[in-house]
Parts: sequence; structure tokens; C-alpha cells
Amino acid sequence: MQKDGELSEKVLEILKIIGLSSEHLLVLMNDILDEAKIEAGFLAIKPEPVSIKNMLYETHIFFEKLMLKNKKENIHIEINFDQKLGVKLVMVDPVRLKQILFNLLSNAVKFTHKGFIHIGYSLTYNDMIEFWVEDTGIGIPAEQLDTLFDRFQQAEHGDKKHYSGTGLGLNISKNLSQLMGGDMTVKSTKGKGSTFYFTIPYVPA
Repeated sequence: MQKDGELSEKVLEILKIIGLSSEHLLVLMNDILDEAKIEAGFLAIKPEPVSIKNMLYETHIFFEKLMLKNKKENIHIEINFDQKLGVKLVMVDPVRLKQILFNLLSNAVKFTHKGFIHIGYSLTYNDMIEFWVEDTGIGIPAEQLDTLFDRFQQAEHGDKKHYSGTGLGLNISKNLSQLMGGDMTVKSTKGKGSTFYFTIPYVPA
């Protein structure tokens, strides 16, 4: 309907709202389905050979375009990757790894208004791949960090309408990282930004 050149500006604006609301509802439904599968033990991890470096470049390009769409051109997004891994293929579930990255980066874009967002990964001493998403956003109050990964929990901010969400993304991301054999943690200071870390086992393809 939005491609109909004869519709008025008012109707096009209403269609835009319907479209955005539908996308938000779809995300919510998918999150609830994933949460139910995880709780019931039905969510299967399906590893396959993946180039993490290539995945991060593709993710970087997507979020650069997203920031332009959201008029956040003043935020610099950067990739840091471990030279030891290079373009080596590792066994990982690409769908679930990308889901975690998208959840963390979506939050970083939402809560950052100036500065930078860094995404990267490195090989740790105990054969784990550690990923991180760092931002210079509004940060999280210290008293809310302990419950941040709980289901339906969100950090409280002044403008709740502006920062609305499902409260499931971080819970699902932590559960997915644990299902893949890793974990997720966060460091944050209110007003100075946040860094989310998560790990997966290093299994060469």
C-alpha cells in the first residue's frame, strides 16, 4: 500500500506507523517463542562452519545503515578482531550467534547518542572466543545490574516511552550463550556507557 503513489501524506504516515508496530509485534512474538523453547529445553543449537570475521563485517554494515536511518551519523561504529583467528572457520550456530550480536548492538544503538560503539572478539587463554559490544551510551545504574538479565527486566531510564522494549532480549541472549557453552556478563557506569561480554567455545571447523 505504501507504494501507491496516489495516497495522501496522512495515509502514508499511518501506514508507516502500522508497519513499525507490526515489526515490533513480530520481534515480541519471536522473543516469547524463543523464551518458551529455552524454558522447555526444545531450542536446539546447530553448529556449522562459520567465519566470525565475515559475520562481524556483515553485522557492521547492517548497523551502519541502521544508524543512518535513525539519524545517528555522529556515532562511530568500529570492529576489533583477533588476528590469531583471522578468517579461520569455527563451529558455531550462525543464527543464534547473530541473534545475540543483533540484540546487543540494537541496544547499543538505542541507548547511545554520541561517541562510539565497538564490537569485537578475541581468543582467550582457556580456548573460548570472547565477544564484546562496548558503547558510550547512557549506561546502567549499579543497583540494576544484578537483575538486568532477568526475564522481562529492563534498566529504568527517565524516558520509558523512548526506550521501550520487550525486556526479553538480554535474557534470551544470555541463555543462548550458555546453551552454546559460554556465558554473558556486563560492565556499566551510569552516564558513561556499557560493555557486554559473552563467550562461546573455540571449536575449529
